[in-house]
Amino acid sequence: EVYRLALRHYKRPADPTAVNHAGLNPISLAAKLGRRRVFNEIIGLSATEMWRYGDIACKLYPLTGVDTIGPNGHTDWDSAFMHIINGQTSEHLDMLDEGVIRQLLYEKWNKYVRKRFLQRLALTIAYLSIMTLAVYLRPQENWNVSSNSTGIVRVSLQVNGQNVVRYICEIITVINSGLTIYFMINEIREQGFRAFTRSLSHAPPRAVYIVACFLITLVLPARLGVLFWSDNWQTMTLVEESLLILAIPCVWTYLLFFASGTNLYGTFVTLIYKMLSGDVLTFGIIYCVLSTCFGQAFYFLFRNIEQITIGSFQDVLTTVMTVFQMTHGEFKMSKGEFLIKYAEFSYTNYPLMSKCVFAIFMIIMPIMLLNMIIAMMNHTYSTDCGIVERSFNSQQLLAYRTGYTIPVPGKEGEFSGS
Repeated sequence: EVYRLALRHYKRPADPTAVNHAGLNPISLAAKLGRRRVFNEIIGLSATEMWRYGDIACKLYPLTGVDTIGPNGHTDWDSAFMHIINGQTSEHLDMLDEGVIRQLLYEKWNKYVRKRFLQRLALTIAYLSIMTLAVYLRPQENWNVSSNSTGIVRVSLQVNGQNVVRYICEIITVINSGLTIYFMINEIREQGFRAFTRSLSHAPPRAVYIVACFLITLVLPARLGVLFWSDNWQTMTLVEESLLILAIPCVWTYLLFFASGTNLYGTFVTLIYKMLSGDVLTFGIIYCVLSTCFGQAFYFLFRNIEQITIGSFQDVLTTVMTVFQMTHGEFKMSKGEFLIKYAEFSYTNYPLMSKCVFAIFMIIMPIMLLNMIIAMMNHTYSTDCGIVERSFNSQQLLAYRTGYTIPVPGKEGEFSGS
């Protein structure tokens, strides 16, 4: 009522487009705070009634400050729609299920995003199929290596039917990665780096996919380095294969981006994001601290022992791997055949202390810590499942950042869209 009176004051009416120090106008502030009744009142007062027949009316609503796309065509991160999607309260979810926001979400998804969604899914499946074919057609010996009487090494490509098909698939894979990077650069140029990174925060698989495209693009100079730097062809081959080993799993995770837009898998994928960014991250920090603690303790206990077959704690890398294996119930620390279970603790400099440290390790790491992460994930699923089911469609729409405004004839500055 106060807002209505201020807006319709006969002498000095309030400006509905005024912003505070945070850059929020009244409708954006109501959306951010989750004030559903105030939001509906503000958006109702801004509507223009075109015609009415009894209880049926046709109204136009301005999209300035509401839609994710501003009047200048760029993403409006302070829009009401953006704050409602990012909201975590039940009031924000209620605002998604009613009125203009629900209609706007429905129209944008069905008229604009759905078609692009299916097109990009088809292209991604074709790209993954071509990349998979290139990987499985890769022979064990990828090069013809020869040397002349002067000791100069010559490396050449193997040419046969299988390799020709593989080369074609590899060229298509590299071209697709290059085009992805090119479109990404154009997107950054048009929207700005900050807006681009914020959009990636709502679509983690897309961010991982872009990293994979960079890695695949770097494979090309590594492949050319084998041909033009023959003396170190083995090193360049190792670099090429290492880049592929890192890139291939990242490319396949891009399918999760499309799975999050379906009713069948959307809730499950969104819960995975929440668990990875919350529960798994917390568990990982605690696990790294405790594993470092016990790793250093076992390193001193097994240092300079007479039993030379026990090499699990000789350096930092083997110590980390041994502690990780012990967390999952593997306690084989000797080289060769495993003679007597837990017998290695008797060969340390302090056998009794070693067994006490091992007992504490067993209680904290495999028993308590692993069960804690299971309980944390179960709690996240039970508390957030209902919320995610109601909001995953809007999160997918935000990931695509698709928004459109249709100019409405009228006074200049009165409407930016409908």
